[in-house]
This record gives sequence, structure tokens and C-alpha cells, in this order.
Amino acid sequence: MEVGMEPARTVSQSDRVPVTIQLGRTRVARDDLVDVVGGALVVLDQTIEAPLDIYAEDRLIARGEIVVMNEKFCVKVTELVAHVNEVA
Repeated sequence: MEVGMEPARTVSQSDRVPVTIQLGRTRVARDDLVDVVGGALVVLDQTIEAPLDIYAEDRLIARGEIVVMNEKFCVKVTELVAHVNEVA
């Protein structure tokens, strides 16, 4: 191996990375948060038609849409933004 060269990181199928699906965002005044009660609605900036952002290790990798399978929420990938091997 050459001086200064590091071996390439080997990615195995058992490597697990955190994946986050972002439904939307909003900003709420602190005073409004203090008054939040059960049943209150928090309105997000995302429309129902807009794709959801899919992050792996805090990096945007794809976009998708919500689907339901076996009574569980899932996300169907509709667009790749970055290749999974680019997530380090």
C-alpha cells in the first residue's frame, strides 16, 4: 500500500444506518407550544401531494410517497437523489 493511502471502507449488508423520513416542517411560537393540548393540530409546510424527503445519516438520498402495507406506513421511493454508497 502506498504511503498516505487508506484501505477502502468495506460496506457489508449487515451495516445499518439511520434513515429518517421527513413529513414536513413548521415553526411555532413558544407561547403556542406551552398551550398545546391533546387533539391540537400542528400544520406543516408540506402539501399532501409533495414528495417526502428520505435521509440516510442526515443526507438526502431520495424522495417518496406514503403507502400502507400490512397496516403499517411505508414510503415508496419515487426519485433517487444520491446513491446509497455515497453515504458515509
